[in-house]
Amino acid sequence: MRRFVGLLGGALLAVSVGCTYSYTRIGHGEHDLGRYTITTPVEWNEWLARPTVWTVHGQGLEYLLHVNGVADGQRIFLELRENTSRRFMATWRASEVVDAFMESLSMRGASSWRVVRLEPAPFGPWDGFGFEAEFASAFGIPMKGSGRGAIIDGELHLFFYAGAREHYFHKHLYAFEAIVASIST
Repeated sequence: MRRFVGLLGGALLAVSVGCTYSYTRIGHGEHDLGRYTITTPVEWNEWLARPTVWTVHGQGLEYLLHVNGVADGQRIFLELRENTSRRFMATWRASEVVDAFMESLSMRGASSWRVVRLEPAPFGPWDGFGFEAEFASAFGIPMKGSGRGAIIDGELHLFFYAGAREHYFHKHLYAFEAIVASIST
């Protein structure tokens, strides 16, 4: 526990000192994401990128990644260099999507990842998949994650919620579950 508190303190310091990202407040309620809408029961802070990042307490503690409409041949995480990340293929099975997503997450600093569950699950009105993963953050904090995704008309759509396993993962898991349950056209 003492090691966790030390790592958490270091993560918070690094995020607060080195953070140059510009966040926008996202209110609770309904949001149009283009192809579908979602409803969130909590307010988030949004950093626009691909994937889009939503967080309540800071990315070092918990976050929700949203990948919206990755076309065949594109990288899942745009900021990763072309020669280091796999490009999405619309013909991939769910296991291939999850592996490529977790590999991309590891290129952002996550380590020791393993998928602990992968199964068919709805993504709004579409057939999709759900998964859970465990990994260590870039700061060495044990993390847990839950994802839901689908390939819709050849494009990847995916939500992935992750948080520090000790406290933050469970703190806003209900919000992630409410968001994926609310996906509608």
